[in-house]
Amino acid sequence: MKKKKRDRVVDDSNHLLTLAEVARIANVKRDDVDRWIETGALKSVPMPGSTRRRVRRRTLNAFLAELRE
Repeated sequence: MKKKKRDRVVDDSNHLLTLAEVARIANVKRDDVDRWIETGALKSVPMPGSTRRRVRRRTLNAFLAELRE
């Protein structure tokens, strides 16, 4: 998805989402998101110096599109 920001287009497909945001967007529980990541169904990005993870918006969009097929 592209957003217009003061006469310039910003591509937010690389935007990193928290796992809570992923759950809200996918309309599932956070535990479901954790399971998708643990099983390798959904790729995530580790945050440096932390055990937390994030999911790229474009990765989530592709994953959800596959689920709908």
